Amino acid sequence: MNNINKLSAWLIVLIILMSILIIQVPPSKQITLPPNKTIIYPTPFSPAVVLTGSTFNIIVNAPQNAFNWTIQGYGVKLVNNTLIPLNTIFLLTNAYYNSSTSLWILTLQVPTNTVSGLYTLQVIFQVGTSIFNYTQEKSVWILDDWPNKLRIAHFTDVHIGAPEAVNLFTTGIISAQMFNSTIALITGDDTDTAAEWQASTFRQISLLAPTLPIFSIPGNHDARTTAYDNYIGPRTYFTNLGKFLIIGVDTGETGVIPFTTLNWMKNILTLYGNNKVKILLMHHPLFGTNTEGYFTTSLSNVPTSMLYYSWANNPDIAKALLKTIEDFNITLILAGHVHTDRIVVINSTTTKSLHWFVTTTTTGEGRPEYNGFRIIDIDQEGNVKIPFIPPWGKIEQHPNSIPIDKVWSQDYLDAKLVYDNNKIAVTVNITNTLTYININSVLILTSRNTAKLSNYKLYSNSYGTAASVVLLSAIDVAGTNYFAVKVVIPTKSGLKITLAPYEDTEPPIGKIIYTSPLTPEPYSQITVYIQASDTGWGILRIYAEYFYQNKKVITEASYEEPYYKIILPGFAPGTVINITINILDAAGHITKLYLPINLAPPSTTTITTTSVISTPITTPSLTTTTTTTTTTTITTTVTETTTGVSMINPITIMIAAIIIGIVLFIIIIRTGHK
Repeated sequence: MNNINKLSAWLIVLIILMSILIIQVPPSKQITLPPNKTIIYPTPFSPAVVLTGSTFNIIVNAPQNAFNWTIQGYGVKLVNNTLIPLNTIFLLTNAYYNSSTSLWILTLQVPTNTVSGLYTLQVIFQVGTSIFNYTQEKSVWILDDWPNKLRIAHFTDVHIGAPEAVNLFTTGIISAQMFNSTIALITGDDTDTAAEWQASTFRQISLLAPTLPIFSIPGNHDARTTAYDNYIGPRTYFTNLGKFLIIGVDTGETGVIPFTTLNWMKNILTLYGNNKVKILLMHHPLFGTNTEGYFTTSLSNVPTSMLYYSWANNPDIAKALLKTIEDFNITLILAGHVHTDRIVVINSTTTKSLHWFVTTTTTGEGRPEYNGFRIIDIDQEGNVKIPFIPPWGKIEQHPNSIPIDKVWSQDYLDAKLVYDNNKIAVTVNITNTLTYININSVLILTSRNTAKLSNYKLYSNSYGTAASVVLLSAIDVAGTNYFAVKVVIPTKSGLKITLAPYEDTEPPIGKIIYTSPLTPEPYSQITVYIQASDTGWGILRIYAEYFYQNKKVITEASYEEPYYKIILPGFAPGTVINITINILDAAGHITKLYLPINLAPPSTTTITTTSVISTPITTPSLTTTTTTTTTTTITTTVTETTTGVSMINPITIMIAAIIIGIVLFIIIIRTGHK
C-alpha cells in the first residue's frame, strides 16, 4: 500500500511539472530585429539627403529571393503654421543582391512632385507568401534646393543611462526646435555603458523632434557593444549636403583614428570635397583643455603641448590629421569627450582661412561647469558664428554654451516632457531663466493616436513675464498625433503645456519604500527610494524640501527603474529635521510624503517614514507670478483604438505550481505511512 501511495505521489508531481512545462511554452512568433539590422542604411542618425527628382541608394537586409518591393516615405511638415502630411512612393530603378554581404542595394528615385521634408522610410517586400515591412524613422531628408546656410544644434556626451541624462537630452532636443535648428550634430558617448536599452532610449528621444534631421557619431562609451550599431549607427560615414560635406569618424576607445580611416577620409574629400564647406565630427578633441581662443599659425606647426593627450601620445596620426584638415580646408571640427567647453580658432597662415575646433560640454552627465548644448551658424562661404553665448563667456573664454541645468549658474533652460501611462496625453514644462534669450518659436509635440484628435484640448499655465502658447495645427499621420504650438517664453519666465483628450482630476500616489542606510551616520549621505504613480497626465516632478542650518534646501529626484531616488547630504550629529517630499503631477496636483530624521549623538539615530496624500493643489512647478489658463478644442477627427492585455507573471505561476506539487507530494507520502 505504501508503495502504491508513493507511486501515486510521484505521478501527481510528474503531471504537475509536465503541465507547467506545457503552459510555459510560448506561442511561435516572428523575431523582431533591431531597426538597423533591417534597413542598414539610411538610419535616423545618418539620413540620406537627396533632391526631388534625384536618386539615392538604400541597403536592406532581406533574403535573396525577396521580390515585389514597395518603398515609400511618410512624415509631417510645418508650412505657414499648418502641419501637412508627407507621403511619397519612391521609384525603384535598380535592385542588386550582394551575395558576399547578403544585403540588397536598392536605387530609388524621388518623384519630382514630392514635397520636401524629413521622411520615415518604409520598405515592404515579399518572400514566398510572407510579406515583410521594415521602417526607419526620420531617415530620408528630401530637399527642393541645397541649403545655403545651416543652423547646427551641437550635442555631445549625452550618456543615456546616467541619472539625469534622459531629462537633459529631452531638454536639448526640444530646445533645438525652439532655436529653429536646421540639423543636429551629435559627437559621441550617446550611451553611458553601451546597453541596448540606452541606445534604444537615445533613439526614441531623438524622435521627439519629428522634423529635425540628426547626424551622430560614436564615442568611447559607445564602443563596448553593438548597441550603437543596432539602434544608432553607422560609426563612420559622410553626407553630401550640396555646398556642405559632413564627415563623421570614430575615435573609439583609443582616442584617435587609425590611418586607414584617415586614408578613407582623404579619398572622400578628394572625390566630394571640392568647393564645399567641410564639417568633421569626432568624439575626442584634437586640442586639450589647456588651449582656447584665437591663434595665427599653420596647423603643421601646432605643438603637441596644445593637443589633447590621446593625440599628443600619438603624434604621427595627430600631425597627419591636422595636415589633412589644412590641406582640404576643413572649416568646422566638432568634438566632445572632455565634458567642458573649449573653442580654438586657427587662422591658418597656409590656407588663409579660419579653422574652428569647437568642443561642447556634456549634455547629460558629470561636468565641471554645467550640462548644455551649442548653436552654431555656418554659411556656404564658410563663415562661422556662434550665437547665444552667455554673458559670462566668449569665444576665447569658457564656459560658452547654453546651460540646461543650474549647477554652475542660476541661468538655464529646462524642458521636462511627460506622457501619461498610455502616451495619449503629453505635457511639456519649459523654464527659461536665461537673461539673454527670449524664445519665440514653434514646437511640435507628439502623442499616440489611440484617442480621437477632436477630443484633445490645450491646457496651459504661464509664470513669469508674459509667456504664452497658441495651438496652430494638429494632424494624425501613421498612428501618431502631431501638434504644432507657437510658444513665447521671454527671459525669466516659464510655460507648462498639456495636450490631452481628458481632464486630470486626481492627485498622484506615492510612498517611501526605504532609505539607505536604514540607520544613517553623522555626515553620511542618505538615499531615499520612492514609489510614485499617477492615473492622469503623468508625474512632472518629485523633489525634497527641508530647512537645514537656517537655509531652505530643495533636492530634485532622479528616476532609476523602478523607483525615484533622492540623495540627501550628511547631517551633523544631533540634527532633528523634517523632510517633505513633493510629488507633482502634470496637472499641478501635489502629494506630500514626510520623512522625519532624528540624528542624535553619538549613536541614537532614528528614521520614521509616513505618507500623506494631500488634497489636489493646482500650481505650476515654479513660483507663480502670472498665471493664465487656456482651453482650445481641435476640430479634426481621427479615430483608432487599441487594446492591451495584462498577464500574471509566468514565473510566479511556475513557482506556485511547484510549491503546490511539493505540498501534495508530502501529504500523500505521510498518508501512505499511516
